[in-house]
Amino acid sequence: MYPQWQQLVDEAGRQYFHRIGSNDTQWELPLGSSIRSKSESQEHSPRNGETMREGGGATSHTMSLTRQSKSKSMYGKIEMTPQDQGGLKSDTLPPNFAPGGGDQLSGYLNKTKLAESGRRKVRKNWSQVFVVLQQSNLVFYKDHKAAEKKAGSPHGRPEGVISLLGAHVDFNPPKEVTGSSRKNTILLSVSSGSQFLLHTDDEKKIHEWLFRLKVVANDLSQGSPTWEHNSKDSSASSGKVVAASVGVGRSLSTTSDEGNPSGSSNWMGIAAKLKNFIIRRPAQEDLMKRGIIKDSVFGSYLQDLCDRDRSPVPNFVLECITAVENKGLEHDGLYRVSGNMAEIQRLRYVVDKDEGHNLLEDQWDVHTLTGALKLFFRELREPLFPLKCVGKFTDAVKKESRKDKLSAFKEALKSLPKCNYETMRVLFQHLRNLIQFSHENRMQAQNVAIVFGPTLMWAEGDFANMALNTVYQSKVVEFLLLEYDNLFRKT
Repeated sequence: MYPQWQQLVDEAGRQYFHRIGSNDTQWELPLGSSIRSKSESQEHSPRNGETMREGGGATSHTMSLTRQSKSKSMYGKIEMTPQDQGGLKSDTLPPNFAPGGGDQLSGYLNKTKLAESGRRKVRKNWSQVFVVLQQSNLVFYKDHKAAEKKAGSPHGRPEGVISLLGAHVDFNPPKEVTGSSRKNTILLSVSSGSQFLLHTDDEKKIHEWLFRLKVVANDLSQGSPTWEHNSKDSSASSGKVVAASVGVGRSLSTTSDEGNPSGSSNWMGIAAKLKNFIIRRPAQEDLMKRGIIKDSVFGSYLQDLCDRDRSPVPNFVLECITAVENKGLEHDGLYRVSGNMAEIQRLRYVVDKDEGHNLLEDQWDVHTLTGALKLFFRELREPLFPLKCVGKFTDAVKKESRKDKLSAFKEALKSLPKCNYETMRVLFQHLRNLIQFSHENRMQAQNVAIVFGPTLMWAEGDFANMALNTVYQSKVVEFLLLEYDNLFRKT
């Protein structure tokens, strides 16, 4: 009995033939074959999204049933036509899916930090944390109880907050990059240069986190790097199929040759819907210009903050210094003693959310404020001493005589941008006030310089001379403190 074929037309209006009960397609009807009637053919016509490839002879569909049965990847290659983009059905999205991070996503994940501010590797042990994705922030808590709202703590007790604006999200990066052989991992590279690795054994759960993080970070471009997995473990006997990621995400693998084609089609619909949603949403720059969203205070450029606040010194710096001096500079080890990290991160979250904070309130103790101020300067996208000016200050501090040092430091200060100079002048005046209480707080100029040297000044990629640079950092800060009146005095 000859096989039966059905006559179909692709999106371009070209006629082709599909063999009933298989994935075979032909441009020409094979000799001796019969064509099934139109009413019968409708039952077996290929699903939406399956098209013929260019070229003659026997060809396969863009996404065949065989591939769909082997891979459940929701990040597989999706070829969309204008008709596809305009006619996506909302029922391809699961009922609990929320695009754009309008609501919270939370749950337990394993977390480790790979790098901090792009300056050094700080690989730590894995720890389980309760993670909450709220608008453009990823908030870490010790457990779900710490995330509960309480009187005086509307955001619970966070251990850390990450801004996802401008972040880069990668799925299952290679071991050479992360040093971890775990699967189902997300590499999160934030704009401040820090890198975090998130993991869970629940494959469905990690996929949901990946999608939501990418939507919030607006990281759906084809230009993002793709990790290629060339492992011996992905042999034919293991039944794993690796799908190259295009457009929406990274490759995913299944561990079984059996799959649900309709489930795979569902995930394709989600990917297409998300991509279309991101394409149509306004650019982040436009939303910022219109005042709908604002840059975070922490992890920004100093110049951008000053422009936004319309002040030569960021408002947070002025508010924090005022609050510290109001609460008293006589506290022992001020700026040297670490504050409660959970409270510091809570303050950071409140400031970034711009929720009408008042740093003079009793809920913010003096060590929380000093810790937050140090964190602010440490997380600047560029240090208070700009990278291009670091050499001038280190050369100045190497001068032999005090007269030569003063002259070189004055020239170095003249090279600073206005916002850097004014912020430095205000900060060092505050630190001079702190030193005047050294008989009570035990913070002499040298102690303050050791604390603030690495916080205010660093150089890129010079790890070999890190110890030497640390010495110069503290010496530069100490000289500026001791000679403040001569260097910052307005003439």
